[in-house]
Amino acid sequence: MLRSPDTLTFETPRVADWDSVVRDFLRRAGRRSGLNLSGEALDALPKAYRYLVPARRAARDLSLIAANQSGNEIVELRPLPGPGADVGRYEVRLIGANDHALDELLPMLQNLGLRVADQIQFALDLSIGPRFIRSFIVEPSMRSGASVARSHGRLLGALKAVLSAEVESDALNGLVLVTELDWRQIDLFRAYSNYYQQLGLRIERTRIYRALLHSPAAVQLLYRYFQARFEPDGGGRDSFEIELESLTPIRAQLVDVLDKVTDGGDDRILRDLFNLIDATVRTNFYFCGDWARKFISLKISSLGVFNMPAPKPMAEIYVHSASMEGVHLRGAKVARGGIRWSDRPEDFRGEVLALMQTQMIKNALIVPQGAKGGFVLKLPFDDASQRQRLGREAYSQFLRGLLDLTDNLKDSQIVRPPALVAYDGPDPYLVVAADKGTASWADVANEISHSYGFWLGDAFASGGAHGYHHKRLGITARGAWVCVRRHFHELGRNVDAEPITVVGVGSMDGDVFGNGMLHTPNIRLLGAFDGQYVFIDPNPDPLISFAERRRLFQLPQSTWRDYNPALLSQGGGVYRRDAKDIPLSPEVRAWLGVRHSAIDGEALVRWLLIAPVDLLWMGGVGTYVKASSETNESVGDRVNDGARVDALQLRAKVVGEGANLAFTQRARIEYALRGGRINTDAVDNSAGVDLSDHEVNLKTLLHTRPDQHTPDVEDPDRLLQSLTEEVCASVLHDNDRQSLCLSLDRARCRINLDPFMDLAEQLENAGYINPAAEAFPTRKDVSARETKELTRPELALLMASSKLALKQRLLEDEGFLQGSWSYEFLARYFPEYLRAHFSERIRSHSLAREIAVTVICNKVVDQAGVCFLLLGEGLVPTLLSYAVKLYLSFDRIFEGDRWRASFRESRELDAARQYALLLQLEAALAYMCHWSMRRGHRLSPDDEDIERWRSDLRAYRERVGVSEAQDDQSVATPYFDRLRNFPFLVALTRESGEDMRVAGAYFDKAANLFGLQKLTALLADVKPRDLWEQQLQAALDARMRDASARIASMQLLSGIADARALFRNVGLEFRLAGLERLAFKLEASLLTTLTPFAAFVAELNALVDACDAAYRSRSAEGAERARKPRRRSSEAGAS
Repeated sequence: MLRSPDTLTFETPRVADWDSVVRDFLRRAGRRSGLNLSGEALDALPKAYRYLVPARRAARDLSLIAANQSGNEIVELRPLPGPGADVGRYEVRLIGANDHALDELLPMLQNLGLRVADQIQFALDLSIGPRFIRSFIVEPSMRSGASVARSHGRLLGALKAVLSAEVESDALNGLVLVTELDWRQIDLFRAYSNYYQQLGLRIERTRIYRALLHSPAAVQLLYRYFQARFEPDGGGRDSFEIELESLTPIRAQLVDVLDKVTDGGDDRILRDLFNLIDATVRTNFYFCGDWARKFISLKISSLGVFNMPAPKPMAEIYVHSASMEGVHLRGAKVARGGIRWSDRPEDFRGEVLALMQTQMIKNALIVPQGAKGGFVLKLPFDDASQRQRLGREAYSQFLRGLLDLTDNLKDSQIVRPPALVAYDGPDPYLVVAADKGTASWADVANEISHSYGFWLGDAFASGGAHGYHHKRLGITARGAWVCVRRHFHELGRNVDAEPITVVGVGSMDGDVFGNGMLHTPNIRLLGAFDGQYVFIDPNPDPLISFAERRRLFQLPQSTWRDYNPALLSQGGGVYRRDAKDIPLSPEVRAWLGVRHSAIDGEALVRWLLIAPVDLLWMGGVGTYVKASSETNESVGDRVNDGARVDALQLRAKVVGEGANLAFTQRARIEYALRGGRINTDAVDNSAGVDLSDHEVNLKTLLHTRPDQHTPDVEDPDRLLQSLTEEVCASVLHDNDRQSLCLSLDRARCRINLDPFMDLAEQLENAGYINPAAEAFPTRKDVSARETKELTRPELALLMASSKLALKQRLLEDEGFLQGSWSYEFLARYFPEYLRAHFSERIRSHSLAREIAVTVICNKVVDQAGVCFLLLGEGLVPTLLSYAVKLYLSFDRIFEGDRWRASFRESRELDAARQYALLLQLEAALAYMCHWSMRRGHRLSPDDEDIERWRSDLRAYRERVGVSEAQDDQSVATPYFDRLRNFPFLVALTRESGEDMRVAGAYFDKAANLFGLQKLTALLADVKPRDLWEQQLQAALDARMRDASARIASMQLLSGIADARALFRNVGLEFRLAGLERLAFKLEASLLTTLTPFAAFVAELNALVDACDAAYRSRSAEGAERARKPRRRSSEAGAS
């Protein structure tokens, strides 16, 4: 019971007198306030209230209740007079319709730094509803510097904020008594503390709070520093003035205060928080309006956070409120990725970071780089519908937090809120996509985008009512099947013509699993499971089971329980995954090789994962396969620890990763090393993100006008839908090219591993690969393997990293896209109708440069392979630009696209033969690029010289016996192989002025003089032992061909038809004979090293150089003799 001197009189009044005094107070209060304060509530007052509360106080309580019909919480804080006032006691009085439990209120007060000495509650049953009056007698906890009097207003505001759930109730609120900060300013430190804890530094939140509470002076200075950085400055000071006048003095004071902190742990935490504030580049903390006070957004330059573990994003936005928190990580300014509803509150940033890394690899295919966002819900819920509502509200709040800190565009100009202080450059690109838990909220996101007037409009979130519906289109599953089909094609199997056995992860109501299992009626789904059920059908009829799966797919929110049991084969069934005892039929035991007659659900899942089938289709959420060297703890998916298996145990021939993170990267590598066929999730399921990127860029094209005079597009949403099939075909083509790239690079890797390892080292040095985090092997690791080669998952990482590196380097070269040729690649990204009707819009697209570069990078890497980047000699932007232009030019000269199409469409070619022809084409193009770069020849795809090269190629085709109209693949091998002489002949024709026929005849004679054609063939047969010998081999081949061209050139210029006579005329016949003998010895020897060839080529070049020097000397002497008569005649004339 409450026994306060203030609330109890020394002489208890009679009730009648008390009632009359209360009525008198109510009448007078009513006249002053204009309220009708009747005494009706007096009868509802409990007897204890009448005896314990003075009449004046009671009248005030009733007045407050009458004025607050809504029942919102009324909070009062007042000092207690009378005896004991010197100890600083206060009364906290709560009046409202909520009956707060005592164990709810006591921690709130204690977290505010108050000790409760006494309390009492009164319940009033009024006509407007029940009302509760609770009074607490409080005093500051034993903490030095705490003062309720000094912090009265801030303490009252904090208590109101806690009661209204505007802010969390935790120990950090104790700062209100020991600093001059209000509850929202304290909440700023809560935001930084929570973000700090998410960095994975293994520091408990209570430990962070303790450091802040122990150092109020440091906290005060940290806030002043934040305030000086981000509070809008009406004086118009620039950043230099702010630094000089405000930040530097505060920083100096802060360093002094931190130097006095005695606890090492406290010191580290405070300095880390100081660093976080310094690394913050934007915040909405000082925004005005209702939304702004409900959450805090902080944009942090990740590279500026000293103790942030690698890998570090480019930037991240952290959004904090009492009901949710979330983070959005970006790998570049132009980046995109999904927003997921995370169920990992303790480490959701770690989850998002891992997904962002995957997204970076996946987005190597598209224009933006990788980004990922995730949020967690902090409020409790009673049922699924309430959870969904709260999750949607948290999602909306998260997106508002992101948009608050994102620039807008208006008439191509950057627009920012007046209250936004930014320490980074323009940053207007923000797009989001669906992910776990947010798949149906695209329209919610776009409504928020419209409310902000955001320049991307409906392009902010892909999908939705005006976008491409991924599940209806089945695009992610279709893309994954493109990759799966290639695996089976390489095995000599046609999945469209013969049955394949499948085990899957997922359920038929899901996008990737459902669409995937309806891709072909040849699927024999023997088993599947999701988070709830396990499905077994050991001997299904393909057509009957296909029809039943289609029915489930069309049934809203279906589960495996809805599968018609009558359609299951003998021994099949559907069981709960959490079942303790599942009976196994003889058919199932025979199929899986299980001896037990019954097992639990998790064990059955494990047996399904390692079942002997053609295809393991991953279409659900969860990481189910790890490497044998990994622990479940390291995987980070605790929910599925009991069902996870090692990659060594898998018996499936092929894996299709339609879902993210189904395998760890180490598991993929381990499975591939045992002969399993697998890419990565980033490759297999990239069609979804590819389609979303097309949607965003198409919407941007259709909704953004190049200038004010350009009319709006009529019904852009309808036009977008009409382009669906063509866009999807383009996306699936991207999947096909990427999977083909991996196959070609795997073949190249078998021939020569060194270039791939050299590239990996360059990419690692440039920061594109983290070998430890991404499980990329060292040279020593690969040499220890039986195959001595990289696996497809490792090549997939190289492919993505190469595209990212090439894209970035080409964008750094401002002059790369100069010329009309680049528009072709920009336009190629868009459907044909848009190219025909909206060319000006395409040219002025806000991401035109990025789109063109992305298309070029995909083409070059997909065709030429990842090792093309080695032409950049350390990834130098200008060298890579030079090499790319050469490649595109020669690809156009040789009609590479026509040849590739003919190989792809031929039904007579198996995978091995098709790959061999493609590799020969790419080897020829690479040779032309190397030749041109060594000689400094420059070409652009729109260069006027291109047509001259084409003319030379037509002449060369005639020379090698290939007619221009001939498309038969049988001629591809000799034609591509004999292209090695082509550049030397072109140089010879241009230097001599003769046509290809004449120059070629002289070239052949010169080569036959020393048997160079045979020697180059013998040289090619020598297997180099290391990288140096590879380079030497290539140089020797080039030197021999170049020698033939130089000899032919001297013949043509001197008019000497006989090559031997060319050398005889300058007295070199002895050296000529010696070289011929050396050539004969080379031909007759069985050579296994390059040393004899090097000796021969050195002598050959010396002979050609001597001959060339002799003829140049003769030419110079002749010119001098011709000049002397002219001089004598001119001198005679002058005399």
